[in-house]
Amino acid sequence: MFKINKNPLSFGLMLASKALAQRQQEQIIYRSVRIKTVVEKKKAYVYFESNSGHNAIRTCLYEIQDYKKDVDVLVDCMKLMEIVTKATVTEISFELIDEENILVTANGENKLRFLPGKMTPEFPVFKETDLAGMMKTKRFVDICKYAVPFSTDDVHKQLTMGLCIDQNRLHATDEVKQLTISNIGLKLSEQLTFNSVAKDMVSLFSDDLDLNFYFGAVDGAQTKTHLVLTVDNYQMYIIKYQTEYASDILREVNEKCEKFKNFITIAKTSTLEVLSRILVFQDANDILSLTSIENGLILEVTNFDTGETGKEVVDAALEISDEFYEQKILVSLSNFKILLETLPFESFKLSFEDTGSFLAFVDGDYTAWLTIKKYNAE
Repeated sequence: MFKINKNPLSFGLMLASKALAQRQQEQIIYRSVRIKTVVEKKKAYVYFESNSGHNAIRTCLYEIQDYKKDVDVLVDCMKLMEIVTKATVTEISFELIDEENILVTANGENKLRFLPGKMTPEFPVFKETDLAGMMKTKRFVDICKYAVPFSTDDVHKQLTMGLCIDQNRLHATDEVKQLTISNIGLKLSEQLTFNSVAKDMVSLFSDDLDLNFYFGAVDGAQTKTHLVLTVDNYQMYIIKYQTEYASDILREVNEKCEKFKNFITIAKTSTLEVLSRILVFQDANDILSLTSIENGLILEVTNFDTGETGKEVVDAALEISDEFYEQKILVSLSNFKILLETLPFESFKLSFEDTGSFLAFVDGDYTAWLTIKKYNAE
């Protein structure tokens, strides 16, 4: 029925795959891509849609050749994407061969079952005149890239689930670690808490494109149900969490962290090298001990089941009260690594308070903290 160049087809399917239900137990319509042809100004095009029931994507129009008849079908997205990815030809053809099967010809012939395209779940609607905000794709991907490792998708933590944009800040926390990036350049009319799959979607696009923000809703909803992102004639719909994110509490903790007076400055590269050697002693307790001494910082990991220990000293610049020398601060080893590995700094000036609740990092627009598991531990 039509032919299409492999490159745009591959991109469209890759993008569509970001909005699929992940579980095989889900109905096929939530794991399928819709392939729909249209004719405009005597030219034939195809576009692709996917909708998991939570997140959805509609691509732009791709020009097609040898168009003979309308196609509007749902096929298993991952199966089709595998066929296209492995193809070495430059063009892929599609042809309906009966009421249940479509023939996809790449290097060879591949027969796929299909359902009617109109069975795709309902898409949210939005008004293009109601632009909520705009930023470059690279900026959005970068701030989400830094924030996602600090976030959680745990449905039991509703007040801190996902990523939150509020008052020109991006917040992310799993309640034991947190990151806030200020002055992100996006002032929305309301708090936005959204699924981090948005970063995966937008990261497929070129860095310098304009990313437009809208709020959309499924038909009949009393509130806005989705964040809608548009870029280069593509539309991406991301579920908008309806709970109120605890950003006020996070701002209060951040303000406390900004007032800490004890500082330990370490280098990212050398510290991560040490951690890579001693983490072989990590156990389920996930504990890293930090001890300030005159010539640096002792990093220690202990396996409490075997009693085995790895201990090394890293160079550190210390600005701490005398009482904190030779005292241990215990934090999560895995979260400490996330802090160092994720943020775009080579030097980390860590701070802490007398009562020992948080180990913090504050640098410009970035405020991060880890909860301290135990302080002044023997």
